[in-house]
Amino acid sequence: MKFRYCLFFHLLFIGQYLAAQNSFTLTGKVNLPSGVSPSGNLMILHPKDSSFIQGVFFLDGNFELRNLRQWPLIVKLTSIEFTEKLFYVDKQPTNNILDVGFVEVDSPSWELEAIEVVRKRPTYRQRPNGTIEIPIANTVLAASNSLGEILSRTPEIQYDDEGNLSILGKGTATVYLDGQRVLPSQLSTIIPAKIESIEIIRNPSAKYDSAGGAVIHIHSRSGQLEGKQLQLLQNVEYSSYAGAKSFSSANLNWTANKLAIDGFYTFERGRDEFLKITTRDRTNQDIFFSSKVNIRWREFIEQLSRYGIGSQYNFNPNAYASIAYKGSFQKRGGTIDATNRILDGQRIGQYESMTDQDLAEQTHLFSYNYQQTLDTLGSNLFIGGQYSTFSETLNNPIAEDSRDNQSITERQLLQQEDRGIDITTIQLDYTQVLDSRLQVEMGLRGSSIDNSSVANFQIAQNDGTYVRSETLSNILATKKKLVQLTSALGVILLNSGITKLV
Repeated sequence: MKFRYCLFFHLLFIGQYLAAQNSFTLTGKVNLPSGVSPSGNLMILHPKDSSFIQGVFFLDGNFELRNLRQWPLIVKLTSIEFTEKLFYVDKQPTNNILDVGFVEVDSPSWELEAIEVVRKRPTYRQRPNGTIEIPIANTVLAASNSLGEILSRTPEIQYDDEGNLSILGKGTATVYLDGQRVLPSQLSTIIPAKIESIEIIRNPSAKYDSAGGAVIHIHSRSGQLEGKQLQLLQNVEYSSYAGAKSFSSANLNWTANKLAIDGFYTFERGRDEFLKITTRDRTNQDIFFSSKVNIRWREFIEQLSRYGIGSQYNFNPNAYASIAYKGSFQKRGGTIDATNRILDGQRIGQYESMTDQDLAEQTHLFSYNYQQTLDTLGSNLFIGGQYSTFSETLNNPIAEDSRDNQSITERQLLQQEDRGIDITTIQLDYTQVLDSRLQVEMGLRGSSIDNSSVANFQIAQNDGTYVRSETLSNILATKKKLVQLTSALGVILLNSGITKLV
């Protein structure tokens, strides 16, 4: 009898294990209280640490996500049509299908009441090539607090608190503003009321420098009223854990006839603190090992500035030329304390280090663009180029303390590093649209990359002098030139390229 019970529970356990390991499909339907079936993003998170596993964009409320293996799981729903919703799912899949049924979400806080709707304006427009366009101008989205708030609810976009942007199923996204590539960190300076629309381009054409990934293209409003506009912003935050931090920004826009000039400056100063704990354990007695690493960053931002100025001239509604400069400078101090406690079958070790951080970074980016629409079908010519330079300097004293049951070692180091990257890019793209389903694309792109790094580690001697360590120090210098010719006919018929590395 005992054997039967053991066999029964063993088979039950195996069945649950296999149910969790076999892939299954998650299905369901999202509804608003009004009965409308909205569109949005579905993301699956791990129940232990809320890490992202998989995601998909859904239309008209119906969602389906295949090839899932994680069970149980957390479902996260986001959209500009409803407020964010999270819920835990521990229901067992049936025949490899996990149907969560109807999920009711709340209407967004900006939804208006007592308005008679005579015709609903589409929240999204999806083109035949998969590109999704979200209108912003003359919608309630233009009243959002920030561009980040809009992007966090935009279909197919994953936008976290650190400002990282990615497209579901495509990875990190390249961001463009009016045809010019920008950094995600610069999006905080864009005012939602000045945005015309946002495009999510999953299969970008040759004119986008997207390295094979997706593109987020933000179009600002043209035809702004002539004159000057100045926006000033001041934020101050405080936490008992990290301390105080302040952020200041100024944006100036000037428009007259066909000429527009924009400039911005931001300044950040304050303190921040981070703690990372990593553990690793092997409990088998033959290979027993236990490690616990604690790293605490106490950061002091002495100065973090971003600045830029640009000008655009519209020759006519179908052609424009622009030139821009963007730069940044930051200087950071503070300390990095690291502790690693190791326990194995032969020793107990405690390894500590304290780094006094002294870091300075500076970036410069110069760009120019010319774009012309050649006909009513959308044929266009694009000429552009960029020159960017990045430099970083480190001067960090490091104190190390290593103790185990055999020895005690202490030493002082000095980490001095100089890094620099110079990138030059020129680009020419021509697109001829033959009809609504056929177009020819040709492009030529050349780039030059100059990368250098000098790392100088010095170790303190008994008399207090520092001597260079040849083992820890190194010098790196690389130069690359790339010429790329691309052509495409339609979307499916031909896609070829020639890449030459000099």
